[in-house]
Amino acid sequence: MSKDNKSEKLDIVAAFVHELMNIRGGDNALHICISNFSIFDLQSSNVKRVSGFDWRSEIEEDEKYDFIFGDFPLGMGKREECQVGSETLKIRQNWVEIAKSINLLNDNGLAFYLV
Repeated sequence: MSKDNKSEKLDIVAAFVHELMNIRGGDNALHICISNFSIFDLQSSNVKRVSGFDWRSEIEEDEKYDFIFGDFPLGMGKREECQVGSETLKIRQNWVEIAKSINLLNDNGLAFYLV
């Protein structure tokens, strides 16, 4: 893929995300970037960006978000145990990170992940 073609595709994703935020409304967003390649270009004062697998340490316990956007590595093979209700599941690490982040959504919040 050429650099111009790649840039065009990223512009389309950025336009989609910004329009989604405009249509849905909401005051704040969280961008979790674990991947080396970020697909979401969220340059705004109301977007908190955290990165790496220790991203949770950068979030206050009671913080809630209207939007969560997650850039996670594709095809993560490592499996981890995750508590879901009363069950302990062994799932891929990117899904564990998604499960951790869902609790940070407001009641009417929207999450969008690249996995």
